Amino acid sequence: EMGHNLGINHDRGFCKCIAGPCIMLPTISTKPAYQFSSCSVQEHQRYLLRGRPQCILNKPLSTDIITPPVCGNFFVDVGEECDCGSPQDCQSACCDARTCKLKHKAQCDSEECCEKCKFKKAGAECRAAKDDC
Repeated sequence: EMGHNLGINHDRGFCKCIAGPCIMLPTISTKPAYQFSSCSVQEHQRYLLRGRPQCILNKPLSTDIITPPVCGNFFVDVGEECDCGSPQDCQSACCDARTCKLKHKAQCDSEECCEKCKFKKAGAECRAAKDDC
């Protein structure tokens, strides 16, 4: 049912998944479903672009999270400088996965204005403009 909350309808006959049944099949399968079909992915993308649901598009502030901080959950909690997952999962050259702190001489981790663990120079474009303003 979560797919419906994300703007996704049940899959139609031509929608396929790479392996096994799709999550949004209209009927229950004897096998567990682990992936959305290409149809579901397209519907979700259209929902985000057309409906612009603010509750999904607004990343919460770390100060708004009421659970205790957990290093290794891929979310930068209060007191953390970065969070690239567990030491086994971490793909960051800038973040120490054991401490969730930036590595020595690193200024940033994965922000839009971060390149090779350093902030981009002043005047560099960090992200495309959303509109004319």
